[in-house]
Amino acid sequence: MVRLDVVDEVGIGKAAEHRVRSAVNDVVGSVEDVCELPVTDVVVRLVSPKQAARHFAKFARSVFAGEHILAPDATDKERQVVRMASRMLPGFLYAVRRVMWPVINGQTIQGTDGTPEILVLPRVWSHQRTTDNLLRMYMAHELGHVVQNGSAPWVAARCRTLLEAKADLPEVSIFAEGHATWVHRRVSEQVLGSIPHPGKSSLRTRGTVLLCRCLPVLPPQRNYEEGEQFVSKAVAHGGIGMVNRAWADPSLVPTASEIADPGQWVTRVKATA
Repeated sequence: MVRLDVVDEVGIGKAAEHRVRSAVNDVVGSVEDVCELPVTDVVVRLVSPKQAARHFAKFARSVFAGEHILAPDATDKERQVVRMASRMLPGFLYAVRRVMWPVINGQTIQGTDGTPEILVLPRVWSHQRTTDNLLRMYMAHELGHVVQNGSAPWVAARCRTLLEAKADLPEVSIFAEGHATWVHRRVSEQVLGSIPHPGKSSLRTRGTVLLCRCLPVLPPQRNYEEGEQFVSKAVAHGGIGMVNRAWADPSLVPTASEIADPGQWVTRVKATA
């Protein structure tokens, strides 16, 4: 039984809290079935754009705090990169999310105690015309990230993969976002009967989308699409159990060439069995 805590930090009221709780409860069982992995206890925070930016910046700061993410044999250059990131990245991420919030349907981070936290911005709902079914789909996507974080804590601090497994950060992001996209599509088909599509969003949201295309500060849409295609083909080759092996071993995260050709990845993973 998944313990779900909904924290209303913006003071929007019980109706919004109930809406989110219902959306999560409607899809969590299907998420576990699709992933063949458990969803851990999770906190959902209803936040304003400013609060969401603060939470995410705090999370980024904790990821880079000190040198705990470094491997014992880290080079001086790697240590310098981490120190620089700890100074500059949180402020940058805060600024990005203060501007880009109209296009952020949810964001999964890790709390100070290690519990996954999903940041939900109710203010986005009116800008994106978020129906109950869309909210269910968005929650299924974020619960996909919760599954990843519960099975592979390194996902929450993706820079760790760069330093320990020598993987490339873009491929980690494509794989993680692609998996969460694959999850929300499968869950939508199971629970809702089809994949819901957003209606016409507000002028502010459409303007933010254009800004994202001009200033690529958020993962581009093709990351989600390419990652979802990779996971779909990998599952077709070896089942979701094969994909799940990458959460236990970051060295099995697909490379750029393997994302383009999942058969390469399947061959490599089978060879390590």
